[in-house]
Amino acid sequence: MDYYHYPVNKVLDEFKTSSKGLSQQEAEQRLEKYGLNEIKEEKKISP
Repeated sequence: MDYYHYPVNKVLDEFKTSSKGLSQQEAEQRLEKYGLNEIKEEKKISP
């Protein structure tokens, strides 16, 4: 979904959040469910 095309309220509803962000409890639940928001570096193939 191209979220930049949609109104802010629709995007906030889609992610189940608000303009104030997540509550501490919701943030902890999402961290437990989804893990850290990080990009895992994969081993690179050298030339």
